[in-house]
Amino acid sequence: MSDDAEARYAFACKRLELLRSEWEEAGCPFVQMGSRGIGVEHSLHKVLRLQEVVVDRLAARARPGRAGRPPSAVPGIPLPLEVVK
Repeated sequence: MSDDAEARYAFACKRLELLRSEWEEAGCPFVQMGSRGIGVEHSLHKVLRLQEVVVDRLAARARPGRAGRPPSAVPGIPLPLEVVK
């Protein structure tokens, strides 16, 4: 993972922690009254939910990809032995 990707992921995690603490300080509201008097999703909850999606997507990109086929897919190469302790 590049330093830039690590920095973006770290920033997104810090922002998620900040949003979660603000939402909890507000009493963990899920619904607020909208402009037409109808209950809508609370703005803090909405932003928190969207930030969780961002963190999940950045985490998925941050995982190193596996290069090549697994050893079990190549004929003639024995599988690694288990280490018994």
